Amino acid sequence: MSNPIILSIDPKLLRTDERIIHAAIKVFADFSLEKATLAIIAKEAGITLSSITYYFKTKEKLYGEVLNRILDYMLDDINRRIAELDAMSENALTPEVAEINLRDLFRHFVGRLFDSGSALFVRILIREQSAPSVFYNDIYERYFKRVIHLLERLIGVITGCKEKHRLSMLAFSAFAQIIGSRLEKYLLLKHSGIEEFSADDIEQIEMIITENAMLIVKQEHFLYTVT
Repeated sequence: MSNPIILSIDPKLLRTDERIIHAAIKVFADFSLEKATLAIIAKEAGITLSSITYYFKTKEKLYGEVLNRILDYMLDDINRRIAELDAMSENALTPEVAEINLRDLFRHFVGRLFDSGSALFVRILIREQSAPSVFYNDIYERYFKRVIHLLERLIGVITGCKEKHRLSMLAFSAFAQIIGSRLEKYLLLKHSGIEEFSADDIEQIEMIITENAMLIVKQEHFLYTVT
């Protein structure tokens, strides 16, 4: 798998094609696929426009490669979690174990949303959620679909609910609670008068948002067991 974590590396140390990817991630985080141009990316990378077309031919192909890097990075943890659950016996995956896994997953998501190292990746994926490009179906199939299925699986064990539609609604509602928190990041920073959150700040935010998301699941567990 190609390494998507190139933003912390000095672009001058990268091969030309990697340098283009480095610049493209930054540009696509600020501009949509429609509004970004190869000229802007070339300027960001400090190279000629012909260098980009030599390696990637078109803006769309370059954007597709950027998405491949992001999805590889984001899926690494999701695939590990799915593999760990698959390796468990049915008796081992109790509601208590499922809740521990779900809480950890929620905190992982919030950490990614508020971590400055993942910020550009997250901005691109969130834009795809609010204003889908022609690449959205692939993003959904490769990433979001797996995330929702994982949430459904854990929520189903916790609540005992077996209704697919209901589980989907719960998974989407909990996931929306997490994603929505990212939209408040800049408001929180502005109000706090700081440039970026500290590790302690992020830990507190993770805990608060995770508990809010868990309330959706816990409420369903109560309603389902009562009825």
